[in-house]
Amino acid sequence: MASRTEKALLGLGIDSAAAKLLIDKGFTAGTLKAQSKSSLQELGLAEFQVENILVSARPPIPEPVVSEILFKSKWTCCICREANKAVIVHHLIPWSESRSHSADNLVLLCLDHHGEAHTVRQLSLNLTSDRIRDARARWYLEAETVDQKETERLANMIANDHRLLSIHRGAMPWSDEASIIFGNDGSIEAGLGPPESRTRRQIHNVQLTLQKDGIAQLGFATSASGSTWVILATSNDVGMLREVVWNAFWAACDAEKC
Repeated sequence: MASRTEKALLGLGIDSAAAKLLIDKGFTAGTLKAQSKSSLQELGLAEFQVENILVSARPPIPEPVVSEILFKSKWTCCICREANKAVIVHHLIPWSESRSHSADNLVLLCLDHHGEAHTVRQLSLNLTSDRIRDARARWYLEAETVDQKETERLANMIANDHRLLSIHRGAMPWSDEASIIFGNDGSIEAGLGPPESRTRRQIHNVQLTLQKDGIAQLGFATSASGSTWVILATSNDVGMLREVVWNAFWAACDAEKC
């Protein structure tokens, strides 16, 4: 899983293999920006990477967006799906044209297919943005299915733990890029309640806050008993997420005047 330094380097357009080498040499995004152009070239960085580091006109891709892309892609190129290959974050519409670091404009490619995406051929089929979008959509759908099954497993696991530990709601780490937000708010008889119930309001409040903060929801599920709900989200700030779920709970309580 990626460290914050690695995600910062990926956000500068550096591929994962080069990022690891730079980190091993003690570099960070900040110390790279202090280097001269010739020094960066001597490190083996491509011209566009040197430009991304030194030219302030293109800001780095925000860390939450990098985390979302990495997690949704399972650190894997959506074209070849070979998990052992180094990857790079690619703009479907170049930054120079789109000025967009949105997740919809980004995709994870291996270095081979990143090269293909920047190659124009006259006599063969190019790896166009439309082809990449289609491959990304199919890969995300498969990965989302895996995430959803994992979220369902977590909901049942936490429901069983709840019977022993009586933890009502909170958050816990799941990986370096994601955390579990959960609530044990229902009952075996009533489940999570009707759409306007306090529990449903609480979940909605959590989801609104995640959306406002740019944190992607990777999965939502309830336990088999209906007593527990779980959101899998792209943030490793567990303290902040615990505050989010409790604020959402009290806001739901205020709306219901409980």
